[in-house]
Formats: sequence, structure tokens, C-alpha cells
Amino acid sequence: QTDRKGMSATDKRRGDIMAYMEKMIKKVDEEIMNTLKSDPDVYNSFFLLKSIAGVGNVIALDTIIYTDNFTSITDARKYACHCCVAPFPNSSGTVNKGTHVNRMGHREVKANLSMGVKSAITFSPTFGAYYERKKKEGKAYGVIINNLCFKLIAYMFAVIRRQSMFVSTDKYVTKKKIS
Repeated sequence: QTDRKGMSATDKRRGDIMAYMEKMIKKVDEEIMNTLKSDPDVYNSFFLLKSIAGVGNVIALDTIIYTDNFTSITDARKYACHCCVAPFPNSSGTVNKGTHVNRMGHREVKANLSMGVKSAITFSPTFGAYYERKKKEGKAYGVIINNLCFKLIAYMFAVIRRQSMFVSTDKYVTKKKIS
């Protein structure tokens, strides 16, 4: 059936459901922000983390939750291991097959970090230049993304350790002229 506006009843119900879901998402976002504001330390960590290119609400909240606001995990390498980002040697006795990434951690966090890194490649000259340089060297896409995930983790822990916003040094770097 089609009503007088040219929309089918099914399309109208879909629109109503979408509007309801958007309203619920806004409500949940507000509750999350109210919870963050209730603890000044968590609130401060959240906004320090968001000052880094590629770190949004999801990555900042994931990191704060899984590190217990940087009290249970205080080292970037330990968190990288926790997130399936840290490489481990793949050797046994005399056989050395390079390195591999352990899959026993939180892969959801790694997936979120990877999405943040993809955003950072686009919006951060540092991440973009690193990606292009490694791509020209012939590195595999997954290896480059994994390395950048660790770089992002290192930035997050540095910002929290310093208790100051992230400062991009891209504008201070002098670019070499290629002749």
C-alpha cells in the first residue's frame, strides 16, 4: 500500500524506527558523558586522549576502561600486547620464522584502533607520511597498520603520562627539497 505522500507503509515504519534509534543513541551518549563528568580524573583522561589525531570517543573510552584509567596497565607495550598489536618471535629452536601477532587479546580494541589509524593516515601528516614511506618499502598493509596502531598507543600513554594535550610537531619539521 502507498499513502498519499508516495511512501509505502514499510518505508514509513523504517523511518520511524530510525528516528527512534537515533533518539536512543543520543540518550546513551548523554548518559556516557554524564558518567564521564562524574569522575574528574576520567574526564581529564578522556579529553587528553581525544587531542590525538585518530582517537575518538570509542578508542578513548576503550582505553580508559581496559586500563582502568591507566592504573592497572601503565605501560604502552603491555597494553599493545593486551590489544593484539605487539609482535612476538615465531621461532622454535633453530627455526626462525620472523614474528607474529598474538591473537589471545581483545580483538575488538584492535579493530577500533585500526579504524582510528585509518582516520589518522588521512588527517595527520605524520601518520600519512609513515604509511606512504612503508608502502614504498614494500611492507604489507597489515604490518603498516599494526605498526601505526602501536604508535597510536604510545601517543596515548605519553599524553596521559605528561598530563598535557597532544602537540603535533608536523609544523616544526623542515621538509627536505628533492632535487
